[in-house]
Amino acid sequence: MIMHRHDLYGPIHKALRAAMGRTLVKLGSADFSDALETARVLAALRAQLATGASHLRHEDEHIHTALEARCPGASGRLEADHHHHEQAFAELEALMLEIEAAPSAERASLGRELYLRYSEFVAADLAHMVEEERAILPLLHSLFSDAELMAIEGAIVASTPPADTMAIMSDIIPAMYRSERVRFLSFVQHGAPPEAFTGILQHAAKPNLSGPDWVHLAASFEMAP
Repeated sequence: MIMHRHDLYGPIHKALRAAMGRTLVKLGSADFSDALETARVLAALRAQLATGASHLRHEDEHIHTALEARCPGASGRLEADHHHHEQAFAELEALMLEIEAAPSAERASLGRELYLRYSEFVAADLAHMVEEERAILPLLHSLFSDAELMAIEGAIVASTPPADTMAIMSDIIPAMYRSERVRFLSFVQHGAPPEAFTGILQHAAKPNLSGPDWVHLAASFEMAP
């Protein structure tokens, strides 16, 4: 189904699903007996968890606050899920610290436990995001105009450091299909300075798209590929 109302969740959730999947594969294929590989995969996981924690804060501060103002109690289950996520972040960090302190011979079993524990978190987060898209988004549509939802999203973007925004865009853009990508970037273009939008295309889109997908996108914005 094509979304005809403003979708606060779809783009960022596609990015999170794609990034979590990549991180899960890295954990599953990592040789934890190798110190350098262990350092790389733990750095990747920490970066992904930081992105997830930032996403939770943005939802808590902007979306849930607005939702509670118009429908008290509506964000209760979401807040409980977020608390569960925060506990999982702490448990995963503790396990990573244990891996870093362990001798090489013990890291493989600890690495497997980290892989399984992160799998549990990913499963819970996937279910949480589906609930947001199937249940909470229609509620938001019933309570807010598209202009109001765009203002909420704009506040989230404004509170995000530029480097983090570029990293998020690098995950969002390739996670979309072509027409969706063009619609999304057209929306971004209307709210971004021209140089910022060009930077997104050149540094977040071009390096992360296949050749044909980049040609299609460049043509859509009347750019040379």
